[in-house]
Amino acid sequence: MATYDETINTDMKIYDLESQTSYLERIQDVIDVFNALSRGTINFRSEAIPGDFKKDAFYKIAGSVSHRDVNSQADVGYTNISADEMVGVKSPWSYGPYASTDEAFKRRARSVAEFYQLCGQDMADAVMKYWLECALASLEGAINTSKTLVVPADLTAYRKKVFTAGLRPFGDRADRIALWVMNSSLFFDIIDEAIDGERTEEIGTVIYGGSPGTLGRPVLVTDVASDDIILGLQAGAISVIESQAPGVRSYQINDRTNLAMGFRGEGVFNIEVLGFSYSGSANPDKTSLGTSKNWTQYATDDKNCAGVLIDTTETS
Repeated sequence: MATYDETINTDMKIYDLESQTSYLERIQDVIDVFNALSRGTINFRSEAIPGDFKKDAFYKIAGSVSHRDVNSQADVGYTNISADEMVGVKSPWSYGPYASTDEAFKRRARSVAEFYQLCGQDMADAVMKYWLECALASLEGAINTSKTLVVPADLTAYRKKVFTAGLRPFGDRADRIALWVMNSSLFFDIIDEAIDGERTEEIGTVIYGGSPGTLGRPVLVTDVASDDIILGLQAGAISVIESQAPGVRSYQINDRTNLAMGFRGEGVFNIEVLGFSYSGSANPDKTSLGTSKNWTQYATDDKNCAGVLIDTTETS
């Protein structure tokens, strides 16, 4: 009987490592820059976290000091301390699958390995965009549970004062607000407002009304942000944590006219919002993360929460 040698892994070129390396290099480069530019308000990082939720218990005292009468013999009453928990949640994502024929790369005198490298880099970009989408949705969902941290400020009426209106809930801790987040349309409306504040000197020189008036704070402009909403965030407002190693599959497709190759990936991340606990179901999507009923405020003081939400919607 004839014998045949079977093909084993060492006979093949396995491109999982190349796609994984491309993913990790791209995501780390962008994370380092993003975390620095966001002034630590939106933090991307990696940490192995088991389970569907991350729960941390803490004591709640919220004590205060009052005057003591040195001549009194009255009894004093006791106040019990209580406990609460901070809850972060894990959310899964998937990428692909994508496919290409070998011929598409060979005709360009390129290695088929380039397909997996490109997919790895693109997956990193897509993952970070999705992270940001979920982060902003979570912030809106969580902050919207607070009556005092949501500030109605019709842009037409408040004009550039929307920013000072947004700082008011933090009072004497307003300097903690380190970053504004808004979409490009709203940002340009504010710039237009600054330009509209022009005045003309006698010699014909036009002096515009200054900068958009962001009170010295940088602005993260992203069309991922909701219309008519400005977020004012303090350091540590939200953490997006890659809590499990991402999985990728690069594989051959042999049941078509032309030889082809495929790629897909998956992973998970945890969301933690400062001052708020997630109280919804496991494995939430972006919609669930942005739903206010799925968040509860655990911080006693609003100034220890993620930040403020300025609603610039016009009111009649």
